[in-house]
Amino acid sequence: MSHQGIGTLVCRAAVLAKLSISSTTSSALDLRSGW
Repeated sequence: MSHQGIGTLVCRAAVLAKLSISSTTSSALDLRSGW
């Protein structure tokens, strides 16, 4: 596996993690404001 491929995988994983974290936090805030 090339070094560039590993870097792409890491960047993609970081973006996915950031998206999932932001979506979960936003949904949690929506639930909190819904109360």
